[in-house]
Amino acid sequence: KAYNSGKAEDVAALFHPQAEFVDEEGVSYKGRPAIQELLTKYFAKFPGVKLTINVDSIRVTGPVAIEEGVRTTVTKDESAGAQ
Repeated sequence: KAYNSGKAEDVAALFHPQAEFVDEEGVSYKGRPAIQELLTKYFAKFPGVKLTINVDSIRVTGPVAIEEGVRTTVTKDESAGAQ
C-alpha cells in the first residue's frame, strides 16, 4: 500500500535500520536512510508506479526468510517490468 502510494518514508520504514538493499545493477544501499533516499528518487522518476507481488514460496533458514516469486511494476504510462 505504501509503495503504490509512492510513500518512500513509509516503505523505507519496513526495512531493518541496518538493512542492505542491492538493486538490479548490483549497487548496494546500506541503512534505512540510504534506502529511503533511493526510493524517494525512484518515486520521483516514476510517479504513479504500482507494484504487484506473487509469492511462490517462502523458506525459513535460521533467522532469515527467503521469499521467491515474481515482482511486477507498472508505471503510470502502463509500461511494465517484471523481476
